Amino acid sequence: MAILFEKNFENRNLEGWRINGLPPTVTAEILARVGTHCMKSHLAVGETRAEVSMPSKIKAVGNEYWYGFSIFLPKPFEVNSAWESVANWHARPDFDIQESWRSAPITLLTAHPQTADGWTLGVRWDSKRNSNVGIEGTDFYEFGAYETGVWTDWVFHVKWEYNETGLLEVWKNHVKVLGRRSPNCFNDEYGPYFKMGINRAGRSAGAARTIYHDEFKMADANGTYEDVAPGGESPKPLTSGNITLNIDIPAIQIPVTIKWEKGK
Repeated sequence: MAILFEKNFENRNLEGWRINGLPPTVTAEILARVGTHCMKSHLAVGETRAEVSMPSKIKAVGNEYWYGFSIFLPKPFEVNSAWESVANWHARPDFDIQESWRSAPITLLTAHPQTADGWTLGVRWDSKRNSNVGIEGTDFYEFGAYETGVWTDWVFHVKWEYNETGLLEVWKNHVKVLGRRSPNCFNDEYGPYFKMGINRAGRSAGAARTIYHDEFKMADANGTYEDVAPGGESPKPLTSGNITLNIDIPAIQIPVTIKWEKGK
């Protein structure tokens, strides 16, 4: 079976996840993406982290995976003054060579000081055996404004590589927003491993924050888009209107807005 891990919270617990920071809860206080229950992450004034994560000892580098999940931003939703992560694929340091923790190779953010307000993806990579002296590169991609009070579906297709053979494809609400063939991780024995919830910079932790997650699935290289997509939906074709494509030409991000007419 292509599915490696699946969690829709209908069993009303966080079994299978590890807790990072404050423990999220399972709730039915809003309409779940599918079913009746979803995961709720809440931070009070001054708090910075409430996440769940998969086990970190996964040998993902060199392998291909599909990931799907959905995020609900409640109304009103105020943008943080600094960075705020709502999902990420974190690296595990190689402790045997005294490597230190680093920022995640791939992070889905609701705020970052280097980008406009809205959904942002950060990608970091390094081919060196030890990244303590600094990583080789960072890219940011902007995926448009938030929709609050509704679920936003995400699908990621990743071949984890720290060289130019890496692959990263992203769909937002079943429309493709990124196709990238470039390095996307660090040269580590273990990881990257998935985390979701809220993790924010301490200097932006003044306000309370609540975010909901649901329908997480992870599949191996034998999986398909439909295997992991929230609700089992298929990718949508491009239709008439203005769209923004993130086109990547060897580690250079080029956001291009084009007018697309169906059938052409």
